[in-house]
Amino acid sequence: MRRSARGGLLPCIPYRRARPLVLDVMPPLTKATLIALFFISIKTAFASEASPRFIFDAVPEPGLPAEAIRAQKSASSERTPVSKVVHETTDFVKVRYFSPQVFRDTAQVERYLRRLLALRSGFTTPIIHWAEGLGTPSIEATLWISDSNGRGRLLGWPGRAAYQDSQGVWWFTSWTAEEEHHLLER
Repeated sequence: MRRSARGGLLPCIPYRRARPLVLDVMPPLTKATLIALFFISIKTAFASEASPRFIFDAVPEPGLPAEAIRAQKSASSERTPVSKVVHETTDFVKVRYFSPQVFRDTAQVERYLRRLLALRSGFTTPIIHWAEGLGTPSIEATLWISDSNGRGRLLGWPGRAAYQDSQGVWWFTSWTAEEEHHLLER
C-alpha cells in the first residue's frame, strides 16, 4: 500500500511495462538489421531526388585565388608590360564572366581585352605589388596560346590583373587610371 497526497492509503496495482512482442522473440542480429533498414529507408525517403544538390554561381570568387597568393616568386627585377607576359600568339579568348556594372556589352569586353593584351606600358611582376584587397573580378577569361600549346587564365579588376600562364606561373600587373580609361573607351 502507498499513501496518497492527502494521507490516505492507496491499493498497489502491480505495474508491468509493455514491450513489443515482435522484437522480444527475434534474435539480436535481426533487431539491428531492422533498425538499420528503418534508418536507411528514412534517409532515402528524404534524399531521393535532392542528392546531390547543385548550385549555379555565375560570378567568380572575390579576390585572388589562394594558389596565386601561394605561388608568388621572390621579389625580382622582372618588370615587363602585359603584352610581353601574355604572348602575342593568343589564338582565342573564352570569356567566362564580365561585370555588367563595368562593361556595357560583349563588344566592349572584346575591345578591352584586345587593348589590355596589347598594352605596352604597365607593371607586371611575379609578385603581388599592391596592398589593397580586391573584390569580385570585373572579368575572368581563359586564353588559348598557340606557341606553347597551353592556355592561361586572366582575372581583371579596374587597374589590376592577375594572369596564370600555360606553365602555371602567376603574373600580377597594374596600370594607371588614365590607361584604364583608355582601355574602357567605347
